[in-house]
Order: sequence, then C-alpha cells, then structure tokens
Amino acid sequence: MKTSKETSRIYGEVVAINVDLQNDFCPGGSLAVEDGDRVIEPINRLSAWVREHGGMVVDTADEHPKVTNHFAEYGGTWPVHCVVDTPGAALHRNLTIEPSDALARKGVAPNDAGYSGYDAVLKPRATVPNDIVSDLPEEEQTVGRFLERVVRVNRSLGSRTLILLTGLAGDYCVSATGRPILEKLPSEWTDLIWVSDAIRSVNQENGEIEKQASIEAGALVMTTEEILAGGIVIDRGRLEN
Repeated sequence: MKTSKETSRIYGEVVAINVDLQNDFCPGGSLAVEDGDRVIEPINRLSAWVREHGGMVVDTADEHPKVTNHFAEYGGTWPVHCVVDTPGAALHRNLTIEPSDALARKGVAPNDAGYSGYDAVLKPRATVPNDIVSDLPEEEQTVGRFLERVVRVNRSLGSRTLILLTGLAGDYCVSATGRPILEKLPSEWTDLIWVSDAIRSVNQENGEIEKQASIEAGALVMTTEEILAGGIVIDRGRLEN
C-alpha cells in the first residue's frame, strides 16, 4: 500500500482494541494459537503509536468461571481456558500495558461464551475510556458503549474515528469483536482496520474467511508497517480547538 500524503487516511481519533492476548492462547497455554505470541511485538508498536497520538488502547480478556457451558466438560466446545484468577487468564508478560490503557473482561457469566470484545465490560481503572462511560451502570460500561460515545463526539466535530483491531484469535474473538463495530457504528464516520500481521487464527483458512467477510462488511486491511510508515494520519486539531 502506498503511504504518500495523497494516499494517507486522516482521522481525528484512534482507538486500538487488542483482543485476548492471554497466556492460555499463546504457546504453552491450554488453548494455544500457533505463533500467537508473535503478534505481541507489532501490537506493542501499534499501541505505543496510538498513545503517542493521544489515542486510547483497550485490552480485552476472557475471565471464565470454573464451571461454564463454554467448556467441553460442561457441554460446550472448548477445553478449560482463561479461568479467572489463574495464570492462564493473565495477559502475556511481554504485552506492554500502560496506566492509561483500559482493560475489559468478557465471558464472566456461566452461560456467556464471551466471544466479542464489543460486549466486554471495562474493569475499574482510572482511564479515559472508563471516564467516558462512568455515568452508566457498571454492567453497561462496555467497550461497545465507549466506542459509540467516542464516535458520536467525533462526528459532532466533523471528525472520523479509526479503530485498530488486533489479537487472538482471528477466526473467533477478533472477528466477533469487529463484527458489531462494522454493524453498529456509522461507517461514514468510522473505519475499522484489521491489522493483518497483528492477528493470528486457530485455523488459518477460517481466519482468512473471517477477514474477507470483514472486508465485505466494510473493514480495511493494513499491516503494522503500513500504518506506522504514514498510511494513517491522526489530526486531533478539531478535537483540541
């Protein structure tokens, strides 16, 4: 992709949604995605770039109870993984998390599979995303509600919002997070970028199918290098004046 000034996309706000970079989804975990840990380096670079441009970073995570119908032994599909307060549920040690980053949990209820980070609830933390939804009941302080409000404010200022989507796994929780973003947020004021080198899938063929479905629904696809090389420009002038 060319990254000249003429081809760069300009936005007033940027949000990175990093999906489920947890130990159980990385090599050695109970539900490991092949090379899952290799997305962490580009994600760290992207998140640093987002922070440098005044944007917001949100890291989602599964926090399943010990007994849930999401797990095979209780009638579900998957082996036990990301059980709350276990090492497998912890975010990978190499993932850079700054105090300004929001954390969101999903799959908390026994009957909730928790695939979509859009519905993940922000954990109590002194961050801008938390502040944006602080007037809502705790259970409604979701990533989706936060994004809806960010887009609405930027739209009122005539400014577009960019959402960068990364993480694990492309054929499940990443695509399930991106789908409602594409369906619920106004496309004329919002772009979703599927960051291809910062996503891995359980099944690569299925991951490619999900990526193509996202493209057909309006998503863009870029690499970390394309973004950092100037393919994206964040101009917060309208927001700060």
